[in-house]
Amino acid sequence: MAEEHVVSLELTDGLAVVVEKIPDLKSGASVICFRCGSRNELPNKSGLTNLLLGLMFRQTKNKTSREIQRYIESLGAVLDSFVSKEISGIYARYLTDKLVDVWNLSEEIISLPLFTEEELQKEKKLIENEIISDEDDAEKYLFTRFYKQLFPAHPLGNRIVGEIASISQILLDDIKNYYNYFLGAPLCISVAGDIDLNFVVEKAEQLKSILKHSATNSLININQKVPQNIKFSSINIKKAGLLQSYTAIGWYTYSYLSKYYFPMVLANTIFGGCISSRLYYEIREKRGLVYSISSFLDFYSDVGIWGIYFVTQPKLVDKVTEIILNEVQQLRTRGISHEELDLARNYIKSDIVIRNENPLARAMRNARNKLLLSRTPTILDTLQEIEDVTLSQVNEAIAGLEGEPLVVNLIPEENDRISD
Repeated sequence: MAEEHVVSLELTDGLAVVVEKIPDLKSGASVICFRCGSRNELPNKSGLTNLLLGLMFRQTKNKTSREIQRYIESLGAVLDSFVSKEISGIYARYLTDKLVDVWNLSEEIISLPLFTEEELQKEKKLIENEIISDEDDAEKYLFTRFYKQLFPAHPLGNRIVGEIASISQILLDDIKNYYNYFLGAPLCISVAGDIDLNFVVEKAEQLKSILKHSATNSLININQKVPQNIKFSSINIKKAGLLQSYTAIGWYTYSYLSKYYFPMVLANTIFGGCISSRLYYEIREKRGLVYSISSFLDFYSDVGIWGIYFVTQPKLVDKVTEIILNEVQQLRTRGISHEELDLARNYIKSDIVIRNENPLARAMRNARNKLLLSRTPTILDTLQEIEDVTLSQVNEAIAGLEGEPLVVNLIPEENDRISD
């Protein structure tokens, strides 16, 4: 891998700049990222962040949505928004010589949005259609219900796009007030490509100066504690139109700030994160009980989720679940082997390098790390952190997983019970 040149600067008023220099690259990427996401929303306003970002692209004081779209495409660029549970913002991908034009448009979208009742109603309709589409998708519907059970009465349990009931109640004043709060969140400008650092710093400070005149100090509670000591159980949810059953099993685990972050990533890969994993071999290849099965991790600043997802015939759900829980118990008590660790380590390192070969992935990665970890490790730094994980650390992380899991089964409506 070529030598990396990452410069990370802490400027004033909660502003950070990260520039990753990639010489000889003809394209670049920018991310304007706020530490504000769907977990910042009040209980009756779920989907507000996503709605806000959508509206910012619909109209500015100078351009309509049509004019925004045509202009960005005339530059041969991509410009869009993103929303997650803890960070949100806009990103751009462009040819390097178009950076100034793309940046100016990005700045206009963020600093000069024009919120109108007409555009609000249009955006609401789009989001309502998206929610209905998600309801028709068995996997998305399952995970919506799964997270609501994991985080009851907590914004982490809400889907990012919200619910039709909550979206319909959001008023134009809610948007304007939340926009002012959004602008006051910690901000990171992250750029990757053959781009001048001084230019980025100048533009970042200019943007922050513009935004601070609109930002408010009124604080929505972003420190809602994740519910503790919840007794999970098995939940069956019937849904019409299914031919198979969809199951998610999950436990609380470590946050992305934990020392066990990378040990848990390795453990997950070994257990069900790749085709050679234990679950894939034992349940799919050896027994033929499922076509699709995998394990997954979802990390936040104060908690993580480790889970398993599989699809099978309704009559096989109980059997597959029993095998999975037995495999989890063996993982906890016996740990993993050196051979498994070496395979997972190589697999993850390769995946990291491949996923970060484009400048947008690097810019997004740097912004996320700066805002959530308060540091910007290079790809080489991350590969070394993975290399340094020991067998005992992985087994220690696994052994620390305790408690009964949440099991959510999405079953065909005509099935009154899972097994024959």
